[in-house]
Formats: sequence, structure tokens, C-alpha cells
Amino acid sequence: MGVRDTFNKLIIYLQRNPDRWPMAVTEPDEEIATGRLGPYQLDLTRRLEDGHFMDFDENGLPVRFVDFQGKRPVHLYSTLCCFGLAHWDTYLKTGALSNQEMLIRVADYVLATGIRMANGAVLLRGPGEDGTDHAGPTDALDLGQSLSVLCRAYQTTRDNRYLEMARGCMRTFNVEVGQGGIRRSSPVLGAVWYEEAVTPPLRHILNGMICALWGLRDLAIVDRSAEAERLFVEGVDSVIRALPQFDTGFWSYYWIVEPPARGYVATMNYHLLHICQLRELWKQTGLEALRTYADRFQEYACRPTCRLRAFVGNIMARLPQR
Repeated sequence: MGVRDTFNKLIIYLQRNPDRWPMAVTEPDEEIATGRLGPYQLDLTRRLEDGHFMDFDENGLPVRFVDFQGKRPVHLYSTLCCFGLAHWDTYLKTGALSNQEMLIRVADYVLATGIRMANGAVLLRGPGEDGTDHAGPTDALDLGQSLSVLCRAYQTTRDNRYLEMARGCMRTFNVEVGQGGIRRSSPVLGAVWYEEAVTPPLRHILNGMICALWGLRDLAIVDRSAEAERLFVEGVDSVIRALPQFDTGFWSYYWIVEPPARGYVATMNYHLLHICQLRELWKQTGLEALRTYADRFQEYACRPTCRLRAFVGNIMARLPQR
């Protein structure tokens, strides 16, 4: 990390509470009662205007250029889904069918690239080590956000292909990491975790876990799926069990790791995301432990000493271990 980059990151920590993650206005009880999904939990619409999506393929879908012995364009499901969900929320605000079409286009991409296993579970593979599209492992963040896209595509079109693919993505939540899935019973956390990072040593990532839960919740609502509801409830319970370990005493951890690796103090961006996610999860479930930790993490973010400690901790975590 260069001096200028370090300075720019420090400026963020000096702000009392920078606006990084606006939340959508959702009505959880109404969604459950009607079986219809509203906006995505995070308001991603401004990403369509702030240059977040810069490079596109011939179909108008975003790509990222990643350095694999030379820059190569790859399709990242998380980027694609954020793009589709940003268009969905814009469609809800404006009624523009062109925005609805972009959500459908992302859902069609998931249909075309998802790999079905013999047990019906779907793998959504990230880039391979050589930069090849969809030759790497599956992760919970991709599955969760793809569920949110597929469920909204089904709600809009009533095309059962989207629903069947969503059910396949859900089945992968029951497949263990060692068998190509994303499920792990972590002795460190004392809970089941839906893993965003599946290569050892496992890093149990909080924001990816919650995005995965939102995808399961979306399927439970749209499909009235008891299995999706069970996995959601199990996952929420796991988050509550694990939250004390994500609390550093002055900030939140981005991930908790299994030995011999070490935990990683969240950046300001992800710390604020944790606060928003926990508040939304509390609103959806009514479980007070979620609000307690959201309030605690918010209090940390408001204290200059905590922000400074978090900045130093984040820098130190980037240094090589001895």
C-alpha cells in the first residue's frame, strides 16, 4: 500500500460516519404476507452512476479486469448480481422496462453458467487460478446474491427456469466445503457457516454470510420454501452465536479465521456495512441480539479513538506474519 493510498484511507476514518451503504426501504412483514419481494436490502442504485461498473461484455454485462499474468476480463457473479439488483431497484422507482431487462439478463447469465451436480445442487464457480471464467470454487456470497436475482426474475416473469435454478443454488447450502459446497461446521465459531472463502485456512466472512442469508430469505418468501426458511433460520442463529467473536472490543472483524491464520480488522467500509446488515437482519427477524451488536458497532464508529485503532489494526493486518 502506497503512502497516498494510506493517506486517502486515513481520511475516511477521520469522518465521523461517512455515508457508504444506504439502505433500501423494505417492509419485511408485507413481503412475507404477499410473497412478493421489494427492493434489495442494500440500495445499490447509485453504483449505476458513480463509475462502479466500467467495463462490459458484448451483452452489456459488467466484467472485471483481473491480473492473471496479464489483465483478463472475467465475469464475477457478485459484480453481475449487484448490477442486476441495482437495475431492479431503479425499475421499482421508475418503472423503466429497460432496467427490468437488465435484471433478467443477469438471471439468464446465471442460468447459462450454473453447473448442476448429480444431487441437484448448483455450483456457481468463480474465476480459476489462470483467470479462466467459472473454473474456480463456489462461494456463499455468489449463491446468495444470485438467489436474490433469480427470485426477482421469477417474480417478474413467472418463468420456472429461474425458480428451479434458485432451488438448485439453495441445495448447495447443504453441501460441505470439502465436497465442493459452501457449508462448514466451524469449531472456531461453534456454529455452521456459509462460507464466502472456501480455500484453507478458512476465513469466516460476516458480510458474505448475511448476503447469503438474504438470498435464502428471498427464496423462502417467493417459493414458500420450508427448506430455504430452515437454512435461513439456522444461518441467523449462527450469526448470533458468532457475533461475540467478530467484536474486537473497539471495532468489528471482517473475517474470523481458523489457525494458524489471524483475524482481519474490517475496513471502515465493511464495518459500516456490518452495521447496516445487522440492523436489516434485526428488522427481518426481531432478534434483539442483532440490534445490540449493530448499536455497539455503531458506537465504535462514532468514537475517534476506536476509528484510529481500527485504522492501525487494518494496516497491521496487511503486514506479513512472522
